[in-house]
Parts: sequence; C-alpha cells; structure tokens
Amino acid sequence: MPWQIVGQITPLPAQAYYDPALADFNGQPHLLHVQGTGIAMTPINLTNASLSGPSVIVINQARAGSKANSPTPVLDTTGQLIGFSHHDVLSSDNDHYMSLDFDPTTPSVLMHDNTTWRNNGGFIGGRFCDAESTAPYHVLALDNYWFTGGRGPVGGVIDVFAYVPPTSSATEAYFSFLLIGAAHLPAALPVPPIPGLLGIDVSTLVSLPFPQHTNANGEALLQLVIPNDNFLRGRSLAAQSATFRLSTSQVTLGNTAGLFFY
Repeated sequence: MPWQIVGQITPLPAQAYYDPALADFNGQPHLLHVQGTGIAMTPINLTNASLSGPSVIVINQARAGSKANSPTPVLDTTGQLIGFSHHDVLSSDNDHYMSLDFDPTTPSVLMHDNTTWRNNGGFIGGRFCDAESTAPYHVLALDNYWFTGGRGPVGGVIDVFAYVPPTSSATEAYFSFLLIGAAHLPAALPVPPIPGLLGIDVSTLVSLPFPQHTNANGEALLQLVIPNDNFLRGRSLAAQSATFRLSTSQVTLGNTAGLFFY
C-alpha cells in the first residue's frame, strides 16, 4: 500500500537536525534521533506522529567534543531493536561506529576510521555503505567482520548474528564462532598472529559455532536457548566473535558485545 503522511512529529527539542529512524523495542515503536551530542530513543504513536514517552539517551558521543549521528537500527529475527549502526563527527571527521546495547556508558565500537565526512550509513552483512564527502559526493563500501551480541527473555531465545562481507563466489566460505566469557577485559589484548584484539576474559571461555555464513548476505544466525531461571534476569555475559575464512585459512577476532537476559 502507498505511504501515508501522518503529520509532523511532535514534540521534538529544537535543534539543527535529527537524523531520524524508526524501530520497535519491546513491542513499542520508537523514534531514534540525535539529541544534544548523543542519540536518543523516544516512544512514538505512529497513528498521529506524537511522541508518547520520555526520550532516553542510548549512545553518547564517542570522543571529547564530538557528536553522535545517523542512527540505523540493528534488529533481531522478530524485528526488535538490539543495537545501532551510527556515526560520530568531530569537526569534519565523521566515522562509522556500532553500539550494541542500550547503555550510553558502553564505548561504541569503531568500524571504519578516516579523516573525511562519512555519514548516513548502513550495512549489508559485513559490508558497510556510507555517504562520503570527497568530491564528487558519493557512496562507498567498506568490508568488515562483526557480530551483534543479543538480548532475550529468560526461558526464551537470544538471536545472535555474525556477519562477513557478501560474496557471489561459489567457492568462498566463512565460519564464525561465538566466544563467551564472564567479563570484558579492561583493555583489549593482541593475540599474534591473529588479526584483531581479544576483549573478553578467557579463563571461563565457552565457544559455540555459528552455522556457515550465507554468502549472498554474509549472515550467520545462532539462536541460544535461555534457561527458565529467574537468577539470570537482568544479568549479562561478555561475548566476542571469531571468524575463519576458508580461502585464506585466516582466523580474525571480531568485536565484543554482550548477551543480555531480561
């Protein structure tokens, strides 16, 4: 059916721009938008475009003096919000980040760094697409390995996605592993000769394989069953991905994120 214009969203704080997006969180539609130097999410009534609850900051600026912008939702298989792809601008340097929980004090994960203005980006699997300001103004694509972490109800399921760059190759294959530890390390550690940094405590390490990645979209989905134990409610585990590329026999450590139980 055609799009219907409902009206102007109200009330919004007065500011230069909002970079808005929409996503469901716990079954409630939310407006994702720039607010101050961070990114907020606000409940919205889509029948009349009115904001129906308080705004909550979910992403802080990544650097002193910078401003978070351009949120794009990361969703689970039910269409619920589990994280954010976004940017962070300092002067004319606008870089691509991921934030994979709703705690603004959690540092955002830098995915691509450059000195130019890159914003309004999104992703297809492990391929990130950004508007880039170098003349002529254009869209560029940059590849990476990453995973989402996840959140789920006690007694239910957590969807955890791992992503690699999409490929049309019939011979390329990627295999990822979910590494679960008791806590994040205070500072990430190199593990030569493996690319990437280790960011979780491996003294209690559990490793689970993802299914083989689908080459067309770079995606692999691991669904974790959460025990029906109220002790888990409100708790979380530290996690990280590791990806093996068959054509190069190379293992790469990905980002860290959390597994959250509610």
